[in-house]
Amino acid sequence: MINKLGLWVCATAAVLGGGSAQALTIKFDYTYDTNGFFNDTRKSVLQKAGDFFGNRLTETLAAINSGADNQFAARFTRPDTGSSGSISNYSVAADTLVVFVGGRSLGGGTLGFAGLGGYKVSGNNGFLNTVRTRGEPGVDTGTDFAPWGGSITFNSASNWYFDTDLSTVTSIPWRCTNSGTCSASAQPIPGING
Repeated sequence: MINKLGLWVCATAAVLGGGSAQALTIKFDYTYDTNGFFNDTRKSVLQKAGDFFGNRLTETLAAINSGADNQFAARFTRPDTGSSGSISNYSVAADTLVVFVGGRSLGGGTLGFAGLGGYKVSGNNGFLNTVRTRGEPGVDTGTDFAPWGGSITFNSASNWYFDTDLSTVTSIPWRCTNSGTCSASAQPIPGING
């Protein structure tokens, strides 16, 4: 699983790394952290990792605004249970990716995993196009990618080290100490972007 997460870092840099206008906001949502994996320190470190990637992934994404006849339902894997989650009448701010995060015991050597969110949508053609492309013309030609977000699950049975000191060896603001030192915990963040 670590190798796959590492590939997401490279893929995201290639897909979203080209000359757009501003940084993305990565909004972490802890609604599905019902097992209590994230305390205040872990939330702070995760946000630093999100800011690290968000500030480097410059993109302009249109808002998804549900209302009246235009309805967007976000679909994703719940990080607390692994079951399918869905939120109807959901909206996503412009230039923002929403990531549902949480932890649960995954067993084996899996440290965690990330996945893109899906959706169910109804409404007028303009709204359908906004949801599909988020205003990115390259989506239609396959040269761009514009998700609303997704989810990240952390293995709560692993021995995680959340590094709050950015002067330490790694340039990514956290590491883990499960079978050696790694930075796999930050790698799923860009995985949400493709």
